[in-house]
Amino acid sequence: MTRSLPRRAPVPILALALAAMAACSGEEERGFDAAKEALGKLLPLKLKDGRLALDREAWQKKDAEPLDEEARLKARRERVARRLMIKPEEVTDALLKHFAEGEGGGPAYVGYFRDVMDGGGASQGGSSGSSGSRCEESLNGEWMDGRLEYDTATQFFDLRLIEKTGPKRQLGVIDGPGCGLVIRLVDEGAKHVLVFVQPPWGEASATSIAPERTVTLTGMDFVDLVKKQADQAQVRVLRPLTDLGLRIAPDPYLPPVMAVATSAFSAPAAELAAQVEAQLVKLRSDDNDEREAATLALVRLYPVAIHMLDRALERAEDMEVKLRLQRVAAAHPTIKALKAYVEEKKLQDDETYLLDLFANVPFFKAAARARLAALYGKDYGDDPETWPKQKP
Repeated sequence: MTRSLPRRAPVPILALALAAMAACSGEEERGFDAAKEALGKLLPLKLKDGRLALDREAWQKKDAEPLDEEARLKARRERVARRLMIKPEEVTDALLKHFAEGEGGGPAYVGYFRDVMDGGGASQGGSSGSSGSRCEESLNGEWMDGRLEYDTATQFFDLRLIEKTGPKRQLGVIDGPGCGLVIRLVDEGAKHVLVFVQPPWGEASATSIAPERTVTLTGMDFVDLVKKQADQAQVRVLRPLTDLGLRIAPDPYLPPVMAVATSAFSAPAAELAAQVEAQLVKLRSDDNDEREAATLALVRLYPVAIHMLDRALERAEDMEVKLRLQRVAAAHPTIKALKAYVEEKKLQDDETYLLDLFANVPFFKAAARARLAALYGKDYGDDPETWPKQKP
């Protein structure tokens, strides 16, 4: 049953607003959550030749940056203050010298590792050692322990981070020419385990283990894995990593980029539009459970109906409907962030790219077809082979 907008009760609006406020408040961040920015710098990722890879060029750019002596001194002073649990202004030159002797040098990612540990609360001590080109550094604290092992000659990289409070997550990343890329994330709080393996040869695989189900995704490489099950790759592999703060460089074959290119610039196909409209109607139901179910359904539909739902938000006059549609968009933060990239690359108008998605990415097949029909001015059917390679 539905009713007219003026009869909307104010209580759900207040509940939604308070929920949004609660999400922005809460206890002081600790562990991984307090170190997101540094984790993003320590573990930059990108797609290269179809493979998911550590973006070592991002580290090299940092190595080449000129050092700001004043900024470096301030950062060192704050790092020592956190370790000693005193104010930065209480750190003397003698203390700075003492701790500098233990910090050593190394590639830029060693500094990022220290930033991660400082941000995550490693202030109690640690150790370091080296043998030839191989080095190891360990830091531990009240909320987090970490170890970084690396070899500057072989490019071997091995990171282990363990939270000792809150969700008690564990993150392990191994990368090198002889072993490929291995990422292991254990989230005790969410009872979730993610294992991604991309050997130097053979298939890439990602296994997501959760109480409700275990899902294994495979592909000839990472892009092939994503193409086969774009929605599952986003939810079960990429999102858990980006939630930690890991950065993935924009690429045409990231699921949020495919979502924007196929559905953010024109209306969806009639069948999908009808599904979206049915859920929009339910947002005005008398039944709060029905409104909530419709909100969750629209969250799932948003990647393939961005244009339609964004327009619905712009036109919404009822405050609760507006808040719920804002929740829908906010559930996909990377979509909004990557729209400028899609526009810069003109992927939404690239017939070759869209035809590839239409033919090879089942999750975005209908959205790619609708976008191509909007570009061509005609729908040539469900078989990609019947479509012209370029707009007539």
